[in-house]
Amino acid sequence: MPHALTLLLATLLPAHLPAPDTSDCPPPRVFEPGIVSLPTRWEWRWARSPTGELAAWNISDDFTPLNPQSTIVLSERCDGHWSPERVAPFSGQYDDLDAFFSLDGKSLFFSSDRPTTTRGRGDFDLWRVDATGTGWSEPVHLGDAVNSGKDELYPSVDREGTLYFGSNRDGQFDVWRSRRGSDGRYGAAERLDAAVNSTDYWEFNPEISP
Repeated sequence: MPHALTLLLATLLPAHLPAPDTSDCPPPRVFEPGIVSLPTRWEWRWARSPTGELAAWNISDDFTPLNPQSTIVLSERCDGHWSPERVAPFSGQYDDLDAFFSLDGKSLFFSSDRPTTTRGRGDFDLWRVDATGTGWSEPVHLGDAVNSGKDELYPSVDREGTLYFGSNRDGQFDVWRSRRGSDGRYGAAERLDAAVNSTDYWEFNPEISP
């Protein structure tokens, strides 16, 4: 079965689709006030592991890019409740964003402006940490085949390990894809064609179905 790619295209939808019927939807409510949602900061980019027992999200004093520091925090669900958050062991020093769990829950992908072995702190690149018996590995940079001298954000991974993400390497944000080889390395990133990307709008923040 082909994969279905869902994109955030808020600027395009009103002109082509009727407004959704929300008459049967319950009113929104603040999620886990006092534990996840606090009144003195921003919480955003929620991600949940495949088992549903672990969550990762961003906290910051303001919304990025207005805020220079965003941190990924983690929480476990136990007996129907979320535990108090803790800063992820790989986060807290640099601007880290957009956590995404692999389908097997063994890896977590994210975007960060942290320095690499070849350059100092700068644009946002994609990174990965792997689950260990005691926590998470050291962050692994996904390499120059995936990353560029511009920003790479919003990672999403399908069951074959193909990585989808947003990047502005060509001057505006579009959706890109990098296929994982049998050796675990990612191939050269390719921009998705006109069925997804356009010249008039930003396309970004992809969510790929399993």
